[in-house]
Amino acid sequence: MKIPEISNSNPFTVRALLNAGYRLMTRKDGSVFVLTVLFGGILLGVLAFAIDVGQLLYTRRQLQSVANAAALSAALELQQCGSTPACTLMQTAASQAAIENNFPTATVYTQCNFNANSQTGMTLVVNNGPCALGTSDPNHGLTTYVEVIATIQQKTMFGAMLGVRNVMLGTRAEATLGPPSACVTILDSNASQAFLFNGGATVSAPCGITVNSNSGTAFEFNGGSLTANYVNVVGGDMINNGGSGLNATVKTGASAVTDPLASLPVPTIGACGTSTSSPYHGVSYGALLNSGASTFFPGVYCGGITLNANATATFNPGLYIINGPVVIGASDTVTGSGVTFYFENNSWTSNGAASMNLTAPTTGTYAGILFFQAHGDTDTFILDSNTTSVAQGTFYLPDGPLTINGGANLAAYELLDVHDLTVDSGVNLVIGTNYSSLPNGSPLGAASAQAILTE
Repeated sequence: MKIPEISNSNPFTVRALLNAGYRLMTRKDGSVFVLTVLFGGILLGVLAFAIDVGQLLYTRRQLQSVANAAALSAALELQQCGSTPACTLMQTAASQAAIENNFPTATVYTQCNFNANSQTGMTLVVNNGPCALGTSDPNHGLTTYVEVIATIQQKTMFGAMLGVRNVMLGTRAEATLGPPSACVTILDSNASQAFLFNGGATVSAPCGITVNSNSGTAFEFNGGSLTANYVNVVGGDMINNGGSGLNATVKTGASAVTDPLASLPVPTIGACGTSTSSPYHGVSYGALLNSGASTFFPGVYCGGITLNANATATFNPGLYIINGPVVIGASDTVTGSGVTFYFENNSWTSNGAASMNLTAPTTGTYAGILFFQAHGDTDTFILDSNTTSVAQGTFYLPDGPLTINGGANLAAYELLDVHDLTVDSGVNLVIGTNYSSLPNGSPLGAASAQAILTE
C-alpha cells in the first residue's frame, strides 16, 4: 500500500494529521506520559546496547590488527629462531607489535596454552606452528608458519546494568615468510664483471638475481641461456650477442641489498684433529686419499683434504672446519648428508667429471648452509662436476668468488650468496627453489612476511 505524500498540495491530509496530533497532546488521561516513559526507556536501552556493541566491534577490529601485526612480526623471526621451540624472539616481536598498536603490554603464552582465556588483561598466544584449530587447519604443526591468538577483556559501558560487566574478545592470525627475494646474491660493491655469464652456459633460476656492484659493467652477458625472474644490478650491464638467450628482466640502477647471511655466526674453531673417529681427522699435514673408500667425521682438518685416483669419500653428518684447500679429482666421488664445510682459509676445487652428492643440514645453526667461507678469505671457489651431481644448500662466500666451470645440479634447492660469480661454458644448471626440507624456508630469508589467515 502506498503511503500518501504529505505536502502543501494536499491540505486535507495535512489538516487531518495536525488535528490528530492536537487531540493526542490535549488528552487528560496521562497516556502520553506513560507512552513517553515506556518508549523512552526502550529507546535509551537500545541506544546503550548500540553503544556497547559498537565499542566491542571497534575494539575487536583493532584487536584483529594487533593479531595480524604480531603474527607478521613473529614470522620475521623465523630465520633467527631456527628450530628453537617457543622462541623468545618471536614472543618479544609479537608483544612489541601489540604495544606499537596502542594496546597494553601483553602476557605471552606459547604452544597453544589456552590458560590465556582466563586472564583479565591483554594476552597473546604465539604458536609455531599453528595448533588452535587442530588438524582442520591446513598449516597445523608446520613450523614455517606462526599463529597468534590475541585476547582482551573489554569493559562495557551500559551492559553492567544487566550484569554484563566485561566481554572477552579474541582474534587469530597466521603468517609465514614470503618467497625469497633472490636466490643469487652477488655482494661485490664495485667490481666489473661481478656477474660474468659466458656463452655456452645454460642456467635456469626460477627466482631473482641481485648484483650489488656499482660498476658500469657489473653484469656481463656473453650469450648462452640465462632464465631468471629478474636480474637487478646496482651499476650497469654489458649485454652482448644481441641479448639472445637472456630470458630475464634486467634492471640497472637498482638499490643495493644487504648481505642476507651477514649475521650467520662463525663456528668455534678447535684444535686440529678434534675428530678422533676418523683416520683423516685433521692432522697438520692434511688428509690425502689416493684411492679406495674412506669415511670422514666432523672435526677440524688442518692442511685441507685432497682426493686422487678414483677415491671415494663419505662425510658423516656434521660441521667440518677446513684449514687448507679441498681438492676433488675428476674421477673422485664425494658424498655426505647433513654436512656443512667451513673454510677457515683457502677453498674448494672440484675438477672435471667429479661425482658429488652433498646436502646441507635441515636443522640447527647451519640449516641450509653447505659451504661457508670465512670473512676476509678471497680464495676462488671452483665447482666442476658431472651431470648427475647434487650440491643442495647455500654457498656462502662473503669475500670469495665462485666460478662454475661445468656440470649440473639435481638438488631440490641451491642458493648462492657470493662475492662474485662467473658461469663458464659447459654449465647446465637448474637452481632449485624447493625448500620444503627446511623448517624455516630459505636461509637467505624472504622479501617480507605475509599474512595467510586472519579471523
